[in-house]
Amino acid sequence: MIRLIIIRIFEALIRNIYLIAAPAVIVTVGVVYLQLTQTPSYLSGATVQIRYNREISRVIGYEKYGASPEDPSERFVQEGYELIRTDAFIDKIIDRAGFEEFNGGPLTRSDMVQIRELLRDNIQLQETGFTQVGVLAYMPYPELAQNVITAF
Repeated sequence: MIRLIIIRIFEALIRNIYLIAAPAVIVTVGVVYLQLTQTPSYLSGATVQIRYNREISRVIGYEKYGASPEDPSERFVQEGYELIRTDAFIDKIIDRAGFEEFNGGPLTRSDMVQIRELLRDNIQLQETGFTQVGVLAYMPYPELAQNVITAF
């Protein structure tokens, strides 16, 4: 009885093989196309160890500014994102990371604007521990990703 059911199921599948194969082929072709047309992106990261002294933090009085002395990594992430929004900080990263080498010469104003946006969109900070913060950079070249992390 079970054998007949299994045979009938397989017969139905074989007769309607296009119902199984067509979606698989369409998905495979789509994935291959996306993979071939996508620009490569390289990830580089580092972990920053924050020096933290609970007593000094209490004396300074970070509570007045909305941060508690118990969250140094959160405070670092918030201040890091505020720095990333400033042109001076981003320009320093651009100078240290060697964007001119990848550009093949001096950077124009439009290059600087594009690179600033690239960095602001592709640098991420994550709390990874009480006194540790992860810094990640997604860049189109592996050397550039490493240079950005080193410059940060």
